[in-house]
Amino acid sequence: MNLAKKYIKKTIGYFFKYYSLIFKPFKGRNIIIMYHRVIENHMSGIYDVAMFVKKDTLSMHLYELSKHFDIVSLDTLVVSSNSSRSMCAITFDDGWQDNYTHAYPILCEYKIPATIFITVNMIGTDKDFWFHCIWDLANTALIQSKEQLFFKYFSDSIKYDGEFLINEANINLLATKFKYVDPEKIDPLINNAYYQLDIQKNESNNLLKWENILEMNDNGINIGSHGMNHYILTEIDDDSKSHEIIESYDIINNKGIKVDSVFSYPNGNWDYKSIDYVKTAGYKGAVTTSLGFNDDDSNPFVLNRIPIHDEISNTPSLLWYRLFQCYISSLTKH
Repeated sequence: MNLAKKYIKKTIGYFFKYYSLIFKPFKGRNIIIMYHRVIENHMSGIYDVAMFVKKDTLSMHLYELSKHFDIVSLDTLVVSSNSSRSMCAITFDDGWQDNYTHAYPILCEYKIPATIFITVNMIGTDKDFWFHCIWDLANTALIQSKEQLFFKYFSDSIKYDGEFLINEANINLLATKFKYVDPEKIDPLINNAYYQLDIQKNESNNLLKWENILEMNDNGINIGSHGMNHYILTEIDDDSKSHEIIESYDIINNKGIKVDSVFSYPNGNWDYKSIDYVKTAGYKGAVTTSLGFNDDDSNPFVLNRIPIHDEISNTPSLLWYRLFQCYISSLTKH
């Protein structure tokens, strides 16, 4: 982040925090924080910064938020308005193993509830998300001087038309292109990329195991569905939508796990048919990735969240700047 921009953001965040103490801009408004992964230290190589917070950053967030909001379960936030302060719910998307090894102990330390939205078909397997594989391929291709081969493969297979230079911006562009590929074709494309580039795919232990989930669920962590396969619902047919939403709920429930009453749309994408299936499954709401707060006028099946990662929130002032962005974003939507 540019140092001048960072200074401005920290200054705005600092003043918004104290403005909030006096004028209560979130009164009658609730927020849902959205995380993905929690890591010990910064990752090596290039990676999607939007996916990570460090352990110390998460701990600081929980401390700051608990001083200004009632941190409640997502279930409670969706169905209740009885709180002396604005409510805040903590959520994690996808079902990463570090949610158990790194986030869970911190949540227990602060006695804070949270919801982890899991991708059901991937739990307890050695599978990896396609977007994780793209970053893995890019890093290895960079190390092995296969940069041109990497981009040639994807320019031919999915019409990637960006620069043939491995950096964060170009890999994010490539990942965006992938979101609109037929979901059934993605795994073969990724597997063939490893073969064509002669890159060894490492066995993965990146995702949660069912025993981890059961332990956390017994200790105040709710488990929600993020679909069966993380398919973007707006890109699949109605039968597949039904399978992703309803079947995933049933599988979690049949494991003896208390299923959160809220569904998480993969990539935040939804349409009205998806909402119909969410209601049919018995959910009381669903979350998107749209930045903003929620109030009495919010549609419970299209709830806003605050996507957050380390680079934009690793000091209290930057966290409060993100809350400021949330506040302004919601006001412009109303």
